[in-house]
Amino acid sequence: MQKRVGRFTISHKMIYLKPEAAKKVLSETIVVRAESLFYTERIEYLAYSEHFDKVSPNQMPPEYDVEVTEEFNGEEVEYEVKFIRR
Repeated sequence: MQKRVGRFTISHKMIYLKPEAAKKVLSETIVVRAESLFYTERIEYLAYSEHFDKVSPNQMPPEYDVEVTEEFNGEEVEYEVKFIRR
């Protein structure tokens, strides 16, 4: 997984309003850098994940969009996460 590195953002709003969804996103990655971008109200992450494409050592890590879907199973909500390369 060392060569599967990527960049993505999640909104401050997701963290405050749907913290379980944000936890699910982060549980799919190993974050090595995070920066809060107050002008866009998002946090930008640099992370490793099996969901990211392999990159060469000198290549800029690609950006990914994060798609989170909710499924209601009785009383619990389950989240599914997809990382889509830009």
